Amino acid sequence: MIETYFVPEKLIAQIVEHLQACHPEEACGLLAGKDQTFQVWIPIANVLRSTTRYRMDPEQQLQALLLFEQNGQDLLGIVHSHPNGLDSPSQTDLREAYYPEAVYFIFYRDGETWNYRAYRIQQDSYYPVAIQVTKSTLSGENIL
Repeated sequence: MIETYFVPEKLIAQIVEHLQACHPEEACGLLAGKDQTFQVWIPIANVLRSTTRYRMDPEQQLQALLLFEQNGQDLLGIVHSHPNGLDSPSQTDLREAYYPEAVYFIFYRDGETWNYRAYRIQQDSYYPVAIQVTKSTLSGENIL
């Protein structure tokens, strides 16, 4: 059975806004929440400023993780974009997936439209995760 996670549509809109602002470079960020429900999106700077790779700014990443902990939330998702790439994890993504408990969102472009797929990455393999978009409100929005 496929795992299912829930994400408010407003959160998806915030992510897409960040992707557009960073395009054509890869964009990245973190998602937190509880019980398979994403509640908070925090964009993190891509220190590589690359169109084909990302590395999160370590200070921003640490601040986000500490904030999640302070708010009683779990790191549930890692987001990054493939502006000109595939809708699935690259070999680099597989090698550098350091949080097996997180869902990896990959946003990719189809023409001018951003789409996404979500995966669980474990060691050198991955499998899809179902994402259900909800209309519910967020408990904390883009708080860094």
